[in-house]
Amino acid sequence: MRMKQKRDVFILLPNKQHLECAVTVTAKGHDVLNTVLELLGVMELQVLGLAVLRDNEYLFLDLEQKLSKYFGKRWSRRSSKVLQLYYTELRRKVLQSQSRHQEAWFFQLAASALQAEVGDLEEKEGSEEEEEVVEEEDGEEEEDGRHEKKRRHYFLPEDYFPFWLIKHWGRDFMFQHSPVLHGELRGLSHRGAMLQFIKEASCLQDGPVTFYRMRQDRRFEIHAVGSLCLPLLVYYTTSCFHSKHILKHLSDSHRFHISTRDTVSYIQQLEDMQASQFYKEAYICDVAGLRQRLHNNSLMSSVSDCSVGMLTTTVWSEEEEEEEEEEEEEGSATAEVEMCVDEPEEVFVDSPPEVSWLAELLYGVSVDGPLVLPPSDWAALSFVVLFIAVTIGGGTPAMPPPVPTALGVFSSTGLALLWKDISSKMRGEHRSISGLFSQYIALKVICWLGRRQRRKLEADTLNVKRAQEETLLLRLRKNADTCYGKQYDFSSIKDTDDFRARHPITTYEHYRELIRRIAGGEAKVIIAEKPLILAMTSGTSGPSAMLLSTKDTNTEFFLQGVTVCMDAMRQAFPASNSLQRTTKFFYTPTFRQSEAGIPIGPNSSTPASSRHMLNLYTTPASAFEVPSEKDALYLHLLFALKDPTVGTLESNFASTVFYAFSALQERWQELVDDIERGKVSSSLTLEPKLRARLEAQIKPDPRRAAELREHFREGFKGISQRLWPHLHLVLAVDSGSNQIYGEMLRESYCWGVPFYSPFYAATEGLIGVNLWPQEPSRRYLLCPRSMFCEFLPESSLDEEQPHTLLMEEVKEGHNYELVLTNASGLFRYRIGDIVKVVGFHNQCPIVEFQYRRGQMLSVRGEKVSEALFLGALKKAVAQWPGAHLVDYCCAESGILGDSTGGSDPHYQVFIELKGVRNLTEEQRYKLDICLQQDSAVYKSFRIKGSIGSMRVQLVAEGAFRELRTQMMSFSNTSPNTFKMHRVLRRKEYADFLLGKTVS
Repeated sequence: MRMKQKRDVFILLPNKQHLECAVTVTAKGHDVLNTVLELLGVMELQVLGLAVLRDNEYLFLDLEQKLSKYFGKRWSRRSSKVLQLYYTELRRKVLQSQSRHQEAWFFQLAASALQAEVGDLEEKEGSEEEEEVVEEEDGEEEEDGRHEKKRRHYFLPEDYFPFWLIKHWGRDFMFQHSPVLHGELRGLSHRGAMLQFIKEASCLQDGPVTFYRMRQDRRFEIHAVGSLCLPLLVYYTTSCFHSKHILKHLSDSHRFHISTRDTVSYIQQLEDMQASQFYKEAYICDVAGLRQRLHNNSLMSSVSDCSVGMLTTTVWSEEEEEEEEEEEEEGSATAEVEMCVDEPEEVFVDSPPEVSWLAELLYGVSVDGPLVLPPSDWAALSFVVLFIAVTIGGGTPAMPPPVPTALGVFSSTGLALLWKDISSKMRGEHRSISGLFSQYIALKVICWLGRRQRRKLEADTLNVKRAQEETLLLRLRKNADTCYGKQYDFSSIKDTDDFRARHPITTYEHYRELIRRIAGGEAKVIIAEKPLILAMTSGTSGPSAMLLSTKDTNTEFFLQGVTVCMDAMRQAFPASNSLQRTTKFFYTPTFRQSEAGIPIGPNSSTPASSRHMLNLYTTPASAFEVPSEKDALYLHLLFALKDPTVGTLESNFASTVFYAFSALQERWQELVDDIERGKVSSSLTLEPKLRARLEAQIKPDPRRAAELREHFREGFKGISQRLWPHLHLVLAVDSGSNQIYGEMLRESYCWGVPFYSPFYAATEGLIGVNLWPQEPSRRYLLCPRSMFCEFLPESSLDEEQPHTLLMEEVKEGHNYELVLTNASGLFRYRIGDIVKVVGFHNQCPIVEFQYRRGQMLSVRGEKVSEALFLGALKKAVAQWPGAHLVDYCCAESGILGDSTGGSDPHYQVFIELKGVRNLTEEQRYKLDICLQQDSAVYKSFRIKGSIGSMRVQLVAEGAFRELRTQMMSFSNTSPNTFKMHRVLRRKEYADFLLGKTVS
């Protein structure tokens, strides 16, 4: 039974005497008063009361209110004794931990424990003694040395590190590095340090776990020699039958492993002998002796002797035998089965080139680091590889008959188990075996990479200052030999402060001429390597800029972005782990060539860069060759409608998904007819060979066509889930300028389907990842290893060289402009994004995108941001009966000249609505009123008459879709990367919408 928490209350009586009483946490004022009166033996209740002394004034208590109302959070807080006891228990377990693969955590835990028990580490004394005379220097150095040694040896390593770790690294290593980590926690309170220790201890695989014996269930134990952490595995089952079944399964698996172990060894020896005949200089061995050993080695002996490797016994203690006799009538005996397996620990060692090949196979990028997959994943890959090997080499005449037989049994059993797992995750029919296997393996690899990168990210967030400095110095060292690196002497920069003092804050004009030289073929101008492409920005807040895109940029985006977000997605949406196809709306962009032959175009994923993953999508690979966006979109929709088991709708931005559903609503009858006939519409401009290849993959399907017609006739609200009953996610960025598209999709076409906005990224590279897929707000954790980030406070944006803050210096609730140093030649670069710090994950900031500097309305210096204006617009539309916002943009009156009339500066607002054909003057003025309510600065200018009333123009249906086409044509932007301009800076765009005005 849980004990109620007690609190000690001290009462000061009028005669200055003190009383002490104990009450519960939930006690009210009259409970304390009754206790006091009982202690004093006083019955005259009407002449006494209770008061709290605050600021030398008495505040009388309401006797019906709880005491927590007057004493705040400290009253309800749990006793620190519980925290201290739990901390002490974890300290003991950490010292007994055997998590040898998590060495780094023990140093962080030791630092937290030292901070909790010792407090702030004494800082090194200044160098005041340096002004003393030269004769005393030697003596002072000896004294400083003794002081430094005393400062370092203020703890015993045995009290803070496991024995095996001290034995591995040595005591001197502990004394050298522990004070550094301890010093980084200076200022952390005793309670805060204990809480941090408890939190970090939970990351150990065997640290915070306590196993308690269950007396009422069956139990059997497995002793596994060579286990990383736990020397004993304990299993609980509901019956003896289940225990025997599990043990039988483990026993059979072990016997199978023993029976094939010598076979594998035999094959390896055969390969060694064969290789020795071709590479004499690489093998020094006795070939004759090897042949003799192979001849004497019997493959079948391992099967008969496999029982030697397994010892199964039943262990009963006398106490348990007595308890079983007492409990036998109730049928609740405790069974213990010990299985000792004397097998060597398996270690997988793979070289970095193999890992690079694996990642390039998936996404065309390279990965650094060893590949150590979980055993289940390795089993899946091993079975596939072994099956291929048997198929290719099964006919080798030199192989003895037992070998292919054993291998055939092994591969068949493995493939059966593999296929069972694949079948359990498969949705739908008509999937090729090769496609299923490739998707299955791709998911396994990405799962492993995601877990691996997530652990790295978590470790970096514990010390963002170190991660950021290492990232910066890596960038500088790599480009130190370039013209730019020599100009700013990158090789001599030692830390972040040195870098910020030496290098100015930059904009695109700083790099324009340098990038022109690179486009002309000059090498080592800014970066040491040749760029993959010259990436064009979307031009949302100004003219398109040409930036560099390198292999490192793509690798970071895949490893730190794609894999981490896939891991978060699978945890939040388990259905995404099934083998379902994805409909991805993306298009082949148009590239041109620079003078040096470097491609110039958008920096985003394309069908060409994702060629290894195209079999995961509903759209066939040949359809991605279609250059027209309109025709390619039709094919995306056609093949998506054919497959009722689509699991995910994916695109870079929510706007692309929205325009896809808009096209579906217009052309659904044509699409259904094509599915019924098994043809591709003649309205598409396709080459004859391409049309033939596409129609070869479409068979007439009248049944599916009938289902689709029925769904479409029911309306388009929630149409996505009716078309695809297994649809579980829309994967697209729906923050910033794409916010309204995400809201429209959720309210209409994709009603009831969850959305996940995975990245915060730009042409400059990956900035942040969304680790909270199910939250409605779009928050992004900044990636400490992707870019070196600095922050300009919103109040200092107009300064020429303002002071910047680092990740560990920003404050929650404040707005900042991002200043980035990336892997592709941008240093202290202002990207123009304004973000708000909404929290921290460990030490790393979590941000929300607010607006682009170039997308602010300002005719008198009022600076109305995109987010502020959109909030006012949505409030106004809500007051227009029957109106639904489709799209909008604004223009300042200065770019329009005399087109709209009026002498005062004002905003010109273009709106596309559904449900209304006209707006009254009163309704138009509602928007101006709503903006005045949200912006005090705008309101003051309106009252003064400095800014005129905004002009609201209602444009025709489809006007913004046509504007989108015109904008992409002008800026050479791909549909994959296009973002609608919310503030128009070109008169041609504003004039186009004026021509589409209907009200």
